[in-house]
Amino acid sequence: MSTLSLTDLYAIIQVEGLVYHVCRYGFETYSLSAFRDMFALPQGSQEESAVEGATRENPIKLSGCTTSEFQSLIQVLYPRQLSGPPALTKEAWTGVLKVARLWDMPAVAKVAIEKLSTMDLKPVEKIRLGKEYWVPTWLEEGYITLVDDPSMASKNEMEILGWDTIYKIFLASNQVTKRLETDRGRLWDRVGKLYCGYCAQAQQGGYHREVSNPQTVKLAGNKVVEVFEEDMKESRDGAS
Repeated sequence: MSTLSLTDLYAIIQVEGLVYHVCRYGFETYSLSAFRDMFALPQGSQEESAVEGATRENPIKLSGCTTSEFQSLIQVLYPRQLSGPPALTKEAWTGVLKVARLWDMPAVAKVAIEKLSTMDLKPVEKIRLGKEYWVPTWLEEGYITLVDDPSMASKNEMEILGWDTIYKIFLASNQVTKRLETDRGRLWDRVGKLYCGYCAQAQQGGYHREVSNPQTVKLAGNKVVEVFEEDMKESRDGAS
């Protein structure tokens, strides 16, 4: 009859110089490859001191994450309350999503995405996080919002996306405007005044486009599918 040792139940993990003594169960259960494969490696007849993760002198050293991100993950894997995931900040949940993607934890990523979706994510945040962590819903929502109304992001926020993405956003937005002009007519004259063919309001000149209108949002959505097809496909493939 085989017996379990402490190294079968716990692991010593080091992140950014800090050492953690953690239960292996959560990592083995929710990581479909990284930790599950790591802990499944046969240790043979090695002395405990020679087994990676068995002692503080020979911990498993993790890279690609910060101590705060790792601690947030620990709170999610081992919640202190029975009512569900812990109450974390947007920054903390973003860190959880990052390491969940890094270490192949789709169930944890799903929880992080659900929690972050209830928080105030700006359009640029949705695009950046949607690209980086494969969340196609956020990516699409962020693009649609900015194609419908580019003023929803500041100049500094736009610069985060890079000039290629900025160009595509304004290109798509301009194409939506032209489509509206074609569908409804640019301006029409009544009793010597110019009126917008879209909203029928008197105009001093130029074309008035009403944003966040169901029609413009629908047109923006169709244009996003066309212009950002590669981005959307990459995000869907990464999430699957």
